[in-house]
Amino acid sequence: DIPEKFKIHSNRSACFFQLGKYTEALVEATKAIKDNREWSKGYFRAGRAALEMEYYDEALEMFEKGLEKEPSNGDLVIWAKKAREVRNQQRQD
Repeated sequence: DIPEKFKIHSNRSACFFQLGKYTEALVEATKAIKDNREWSKGYFRAGRAALEMEYYDEALEMFEKGLEKEPSNGDLVIWAKKAREVRNQQRQD
């Protein structure tokens, strides 16, 4: 088995995200999380992909789980706030 395989999945997720392939990005981020549930970046990648696919509740959940692992992660704080705002706006519409 490959050590730190979760990083490979995370990097693949980032690549798919940049290509606009959000489903594939989410799949790879999920694999990264499965391989290392304590690493916040997997949750960040999953949250970003879910947000692009308009899965607002799921995106917020991923950002919040990432914050449980790394509460001081500024990117997770920012994106959790954005996901919460978009989700709340969608519920009002």
